[in-house]
Amino acid sequence: MARRTRPISWIKAARKAFETFPRDAQDEYLRALTIAAEGERADIVKP
Repeated sequence: MARRTRPISWIKAARKAFETFPRDAQDEYLRALTIAAEGERADIVKP
């Protein structure tokens, strides 16, 4: 079964702020957002 991942929508100011983060942090956060879009919870998220 293929996963249906919802696209991530950005508010312009949030996207601009996100792009100032270090590249490693961006990668980690994007991974967590993708997991959330698939209906799961990433291990870096607080309960």
